Amino acid sequence: MSKLPKEVFSEADFFVFWKKYIAILEKQGDKMLASILNAVTPQISGTQVHLVFPNQVMLEEVKKNQLHVLNYLRSKLQNYLIKFHLELDETQEKTFVYTPQEKYAKLREINPLLDTLRKTLHLDV
Repeated sequence: MSKLPKEVFSEADFFVFWKKYIAILEKQGDKMLASILNAVTPQISGTQVHLVFPNQVMLEEVKKNQLHVLNYLRSKLQNYLIKFHLELDETQEKTFVYTPQEKYAKLREINPLLDTLRKTLHLDV
């Protein structure tokens, strides 16, 4: 039988250490993983941490590093039963805009008059 701690933790406690771990990653220069973890909102159910990713690249990056993340959270929350449930939901991908054209299209959705302004000032995207 394992003697590792199994302390009960609150969702608020979880998010305190989740944010602290992201800050540690940023300080260490691992901006990609920090950005990925910051882009998702974990759903907590007991010791299960459900994470949904909008693309395969993000999912694979977290899979590759999940042991480090879990070890930190388990240690800080004193609960070694914490596990990740990772899921891919590609329907979310369009919420991220990467290229200047995608950024412009997103802004145009918010404010259709932006297109008129662009044409009036003879601007390119």
